[in-house]
Amino acid sequence: METVMENVAVGISGFEWVVGVLNNCFIVVINVHDWKNGTRSSPCDKILILIAFNNLFLQCHFNISAVLFTDFTEIIFLQNVFATLLFFLVFQLFLSFWLTAWLCVYYCLRIVSFKTYIFIYLKLIIPTLIIKLILMSAVGCFILALFGIWNIHLEPFIQTENFTNGTTPKLYVAFSSYFRLLAILLGSCLPLLVAVCSIVLTLTSILRHVHHMKQKGSSFSDTQRDAHIKAARIMSLLTIAFIVFHSAEIFILSSKRNIRDFWNTFSVFIILIYPTAQSTILILGNPALRTTYLRILRCS
Repeated sequence: METVMENVAVGISGFEWVVGVLNNCFIVVINVHDWKNGTRSSPCDKILILIAFNNLFLQCHFNISAVLFTDFTEIIFLQNVFATLLFFLVFQLFLSFWLTAWLCVYYCLRIVSFKTYIFIYLKLIIPTLIIKLILMSAVGCFILALFGIWNIHLEPFIQTENFTNGTTPKLYVAFSSYFRLLAILLGSCLPLLVAVCSIVLTLTSILRHVHHMKQKGSSFSDTQRDAHIKAARIMSLLTIAFIVFHSAEIFILSSKRNIRDFWNTFSVFIILIYPTAQSTILILGNPALRTTYLRILRCS
């Protein structure tokens, strides 16, 4: 039964890996093509390209690590191999969270219509602001990844079975309490909070603006309203995917079970499909990308 489940999991993981790679390559190619044709890239386009590139590498690392954990556990015990995989996985994982958060911030600042000085000022500096925020978060994720190298290790999962018969012991990933706290707070909870606050501000601004227009008897442009609602929908879907992924990550961080335990395996599966789910949301939520994407699907 365990072999059947593993085969099914490998098949599904292979399929979502192909879809994820194609989706993220599509985002990069379309944006680079527009840029080469003279279309000026907005901060949103730049964030999308960064997310797509990060997702490509993240997805490759996810699947490589999953294969090594499942079928080549003796290689994982090599210190250099484990440290290298760990560094890139932690860095790209948390960078993905922060890029999603800054995308939500960008949408928020473009949509909100609050007349306070701080929002007006942020709207004016948004192109340079977003770049600085991305650089700061990338440096922070890099430092967190370095810290993780000395605070995460593999340990054999020993129950009543005797593993002295030459078989490879089952493993679980052990985290130091300091790293677990930093990873949950700075790598997951903080970017999630930023994304949720951006969504709340965006929806509040849209509702207030619609209510204000109705009171004045003015009509709120259907095109403008639909564009704002679609942007809010993208932010909401990205955050929902973020929360599901975050829950799976928290379970893994807090678990001391065998990595082949059902719930650990399910959590790993959720983590593996995150880059694919995120790229699909970004494509379907962007009018230009969605139109080209659907046209390609029809032709194929």
